[in-house]
Amino acid sequence: MEEKDMSLETAEGESANFRKPSNENSAKRVNWKELLEEIKPIEKPIQLLKRPTYVLNILYNNFGIYLSKRLQKNKTMYNLWQVAGGKVENHESSLQAVLRETKEEIALDIKKDECVFLFNDPAFNCD
Repeated sequence: MEEKDMSLETAEGESANFRKPSNENSAKRVNWKELLEEIKPIEKPIQLLKRPTYVLNILYNNFGIYLSKRLQKNKTMYNLWQVAGGKVENHESSLQAVLRETKEEIALDIKKDECVFLFNDPAFNCD
C-alpha cells in the first residue's frame, strides 16, 4: 500500500499549501497567496464572447439522433438531413431559441429541463 504524505493535506478553513520544487533536490513550501504575485498582467484585452446568432438542437435518445430532411426545393440544404436550428431572435436567449426552433421545425414541444448540454461557438455561422 502506498504511503500518503499527510503534510500536504489541508484542514478545513486552512489556506492551501503545496510543495514547489526550487531545484531537483529540494522542495520549498509555498503558500497559495504567494503564487498570486507570480501572475503576469494581461497585455492585450480579452475578447468578449459574442451573443450567439444561431442555435442547433441535437435530439438524441437510446435509439440514436433525431434528424429531419429539408423538403423545400427553394431552401438551402434542400433534400439533406439536418438537426433543428436557426437564428436567435434579438429578445431571446440561446435556450429560448432552441425550444422555439425545435417546435417550429419538427413540431416537438420540449421543455428546458430536457436540454442536457448548451454550448456556444462564436465562429459558427449557418448563412
